[in-house]
Amino acid sequence: MNQIQEREIWIPNGEVKRYYLNKIGKWFRKIESEWEAQIFNSEKQQVLEEK
Repeated sequence: MNQIQEREIWIPNGEVKRYYLNKIGKWFRKIESEWEAQIFNSEKQQVLEEK
């Protein structure tokens, strides 16, 4: 069975997989940008502390 059925609407599994991979990708990029911002801020703070 290569399709799922919910409320009598058929959705191909490929579309479902693509949708969730897209969602996961957006989530990961958001988290990654937050990590980069935290790293940048901590490096900036270290430079200020050294002065």
